[in-house]
Amino acid sequence: MKRQDIIFIRIFILVLFLFFTVFLVNILNKEKAPTQMQVLQDQIVGNNFNKLFNDFSRSPEILKKENLKTFEYKIVNNPGAGDCLFYCFKFALQSIGKNISIKKLREIVAYSINEELYLNLKLIFDNAKRENDFDIIRDFQFVENCNNLSDLRNKILKSSYFGDEISLNSFEEKFKIQPIILIRSKTNGKFKISKRIKLNEKKLFIFLFLENIHYQIFQINKRFVFKGNEIEEFLKYFL
Repeated sequence: MKRQDIIFIRIFILVLFLFFTVFLVNILNKEKAPTQMQVLQDQIVGNNFNKLFNDFSRSPEILKKENLKTFEYKIVNNPGAGDCLFYCFKFALQSIGKNISIKKLREIVAYSINEELYLNLKLIFDNAKRENDFDIIRDFQFVENCNNLSDLRNKILKSSYFGDEISLNSFEEKFKIQPIILIRSKTNGKFKISKRIKLNEKKLFIFLFLENIHYQIFQINKRFVFKGNEIEEFLKYFL
């Protein structure tokens, strides 16, 4: 076989290999068409809910669309004093027939923490102090002076612990209620979802407004709690 024939065969094999490689990559990377729920999740983050919560200074507000039903909403404040997040869940639970005290809600959070979580929180806080990471120190201040799990639980039972992701996760696990948290944008003053959420039609949802570490809850059509399938319809209406 001539040398030029060998070179041609090698080039042909290389081109063939590259073709099948590209073909295989395209197959592996091919994404499924987004579901309606996934599209809505993207719209939640992208549209910042401005059509729904346009002005919180007037309460309640009436939202109307031609040929569609009317929505009335308002933000319900609470006494705060370190218990604002707990009041939000108290209001929500009370509206669905579960009368649970602030004290009991704090106990649910306190006893959801195990030894492993305590050690991790302690490690995060101690490292932040060594590195002078003031943001972390502020967020985990409740861990300070806790020498064991019992100390941490006792701290959470007091109003000096404001409630955070630990509380939100505890309540979601206990009551199957997922919060959708709205914050105000620092750049344009508009409202947006604080973080991407995963909608689940089997869960219940509440809307919280967080401003200056103070939580308040939305009441929409005189309700605090919504089913997952209602959220999808609700978002389609306002987005």
